[in-house]
Amino acid sequence: MKQITKIILAVALVMIPLALCIQATEVIEEIYAVVNGEPITYSELRNAEAEWTRNLNNQFQGEQLQEALKRMKQELMDTFIERKLLIAEAKRRDYDVENDVDVMIKEIMKQNNFNTEDELKEALRREGLTYELFRQQQKLYRMQQRLIYEEVTSKIKIDNAEIMSYYKEHINDYTLPARYDLNAVYLNPGNHSGTEVMQAKADAVLKALDSADFATVAEEYTELGTENEKNIHLGEFKAGEMDPDLEKAASGLKPGERSEWVRAESGWYLLQLVEFEPSRLVEYEEVRDQIQRILMAKRHEVKQREYLEQLKKESYIRIYKRWQ
Repeated sequence: MKQITKIILAVALVMIPLALCIQATEVIEEIYAVVNGEPITYSELRNAEAEWTRNLNNQFQGEQLQEALKRMKQELMDTFIERKLLIAEAKRRDYDVENDVDVMIKEIMKQNNFNTEDELKEALRREGLTYELFRQQQKLYRMQQRLIYEEVTSKIKIDNAEIMSYYKEHINDYTLPARYDLNAVYLNPGNHSGTEVMQAKADAVLKALDSADFATVAEEYTELGTENEKNIHLGEFKAGEMDPDLEKAASGLKPGERSEWVRAESGWYLLQLVEFEPSRLVEYEEVRDQIQRILMAKRHEVKQREYLEQLKKESYIRIYKRWQ
């Protein structure tokens, strides 16, 4: 049931204002704005805010949630107006999207393991939606997608020169840091009554290594983990993630070699390098498509904003009162 809720809310984030227009009854109430002769009422904005608030509560927590709610409230009126303009233009073009909607709904049923349409209808009913309204939402959403594709997406071209330029300008982002995989004998200062006691144990470890391999000695002496379940694997670390003294010691090792004792703030470490991967530059071909998507998204945001501003200029919009 959680998945169908997410799907409904995802569509609702864009389409709820439109759905509310479909459901609206003739009630005399405060008008906040007029878009091409169509009023935006208090109840529409209130219901949209409630729906979007539920959606944001599912996505964020704490300060992030409060910031998202504040931004949503500030932008609600403009967003509501823009969605009305987009759907009005999409309706004017009278896109035939019925087959697309059939495919979309079948995919929703598949994702949520609904075997029959009746199961979907029951899930929608529990969410407070009728199947007819849900289908209409999907239709309006798909029409809006078609409009945005025709007027924005299809007109954006990203050439190879732009992609290569971005790659070179952000070369540090595509340079993978060196990686260390380390075992260790660890001595915890909290387990010992002083430096002399720790030094005695450290010397005992070195002496034991004269006649046994690192793993055997580490399992006997290390203080990583618990008494009954000791852990000799310190972990995998990228360059810059470790204590500087530990990283300096690890960087001088070859796989299988061990360091001398390193006295770090958290304790004493005798390191063994298990594996090392040097820093490397990710090849252009490996990230070309990713960069293209980044550039496309940035260009798309700009072009869509330009298109929305164009629609606003061509429309009659009067705001009587801002949403607070």
